[in-house]
Amino acid sequence: MAKKRQVHRKRVPMRRCIGCHESFPKRSLYRIVVSETGDLQVDPTGKQSGRGTYLCSSVQCWSRVLTPNDSAIIKALRLENTMPNKDHLRTFFKDQIQLQESEGSK
Repeated sequence: MAKKRQVHRKRVPMRRCIGCHESFPKRSLYRIVVSETGDLQVDPTGKQSGRGTYLCSSVQCWSRVLTPNDSAIIKALRLENTMPNKDHLRTFFKDQIQLQESEGSK
């Protein structure tokens, strides 16, 4: 009797969004890291050095994290109660919203 071959499915890495706390495939999320200057930046490659955290594409999650008094990003990145500069994130978020609106109007 012949042995049946087992089909191995490739494991998809999952990460949790710090805005909504839901798990998504890693590739569908935006990775946020702290740069050497202390600014928050989006890491498009997912390979920049340093501690990172993830956000989904939801407007509510981005709005929550970009509020001045939100401590979720500080906790996720294990910062020492210092509020990082969020200007890079704000400009990235505005660009993404404009891109989505322009694609939606076509």
